[in-house]
Amino acid sequence: MSKLGLYIHIPFCRRICSYCDFAKRVSNQNKINKYVDYLLKEIELYKKNNFDYSNIYTIYIGGGTPSSIGLENLEKIFSRINSIIDKSKIIEYSIEVN
Repeated sequence: MSKLGLYIHIPFCRRICSYCDFAKRVSNQNKINKYVDYLLKEIELYKKNNFDYSNIYTIYIGGGTPSSIGLENLEKIFSRINSIIDKSKIIEYSIEVN
């Protein structure tokens, strides 16, 4: 089986930099919270549809600026990921911050 990487895109920033070409937006906390809730539902949906998370070897959370969504939302994401992925196989776990 192939080794897979998981990329989670967080499209939020506190401000938009002129040099950045990624999909991003400045948003309010309510929209950020909704995005995280739907992201967690999507992760579960893949699990319910028999996606094999056991082949995940790298996890990268990028954006935007993932650190801009707040510690509580990051903890929700990390908690969900850690509950479905065999952490002993992970060789890289990265998050983009600014």
